[in-house]
Amino acid sequence: MTTLNQITTQVDSIKSDIVNVHSKLKEKVKTLGIDVLDNDKLLDIINKIPSVVDMGETYKEVWKFSNAGIINSVAVDSDGNVYSGCDDRTVKKTSPAGKEVWKFSNAGSINSVAVDSKGNVYSGGYDRTVKKTSPAGKEIWAFTGNASWVNSIAVDSKGNVYSGGYDYTVRKISQEGKEIWKFKEHEASVSSIAVDRDGNVYSCSRNPYYQEFKKINNEGKEVLSLNFSQNIIISIAVDKDSVYIGGSMIKKLNNNNCEEIWRFEGNTDTVYSVTVDNYGNVYSGGRDKTVRKINSEGKEVWKFSNIDTIDSVAVDDYGNVYIGGHDKTVKKIEQMKILGIVKN
Repeated sequence: MTTLNQITTQVDSIKSDIVNVHSKLKEKVKTLGIDVLDNDKLLDIINKIPSVVDMGETYKEVWKFSNAGIINSVAVDSDGNVYSGCDDRTVKKTSPAGKEVWKFSNAGSINSVAVDSKGNVYSGGYDRTVKKTSPAGKEIWAFTGNASWVNSIAVDSKGNVYSGGYDYTVRKISQEGKEIWKFKEHEASVSSIAVDRDGNVYSCSRNPYYQEFKKINNEGKEVLSLNFSQNIIISIAVDKDSVYIGGSMIKKLNNNNCEEIWRFEGNTDTVYSVTVDNYGNVYSGGRDKTVRKINSEGKEVWKFSNIDTIDSVAVDDYGNVYIGGHDKTVKKIEQMKILGIVKN
């Protein structure tokens, strides 16, 4: 399957060829010893060749899958299967066509889900456990070392799991379900965590006075800490060289020293979820009931209006966007390029 970004690259190449066809034809004719500028009829023929115009992007809702409760978290695997964690105490796997594959019941509301490259699913919530579930929906292990409920889950390329929760702690858990280390330097509940390809963990917490943002290395040691007195931070995402935070606004940070690259303030209410695709496009959802696509330069590309608050956003390798929230549904949104033909 071809990704939206690959299509964009192909379209740009085709468009360039068609736009440049006028000059290319003139050069070709010139090699035959004919001066196009002195031949009005030939010049008119060449100039009437149509051009392709890139008219931007649009989207459409492909399907929606209804749940019994609010969707707190969504994740998607490399095959387009979608996983949702819900306050009805279930994790559900949904096929790329929007059909339920299986349902895993939990003892409490699910706050966060993540999926690894092998299709194993990780979940955490109000029962204070982190659970690993097989691609078939069977429990593999349960980690019960949390002192309070789990707010956020992430998994790295090696299958190590990271959790952050109401006990002010970030934990690294092995693929066998054993605690490797715990980081206890937050002064409030950890609301979101993300892990980069080098195993560095980014976490945020919120107390009545300021928001804490921390970078932790793969050995569980603090690398840096930032305090934001004015900006709410609720969600974190990472790619190969940047960190993205969402809350009162969206910011792109350098992942080395976490200096701000750009900020986007176009949301009309609090952002609850941010995610990023393989090309640096950012997708956000929140209390303003809107999904926004923001390009790598921090400019809005499009926005999709939902009927209620959006609690979680995910994107797959093909540019399809998945959202879940207060309307108790998971939705799949497909992106499309708009092309126009201009007759000269």
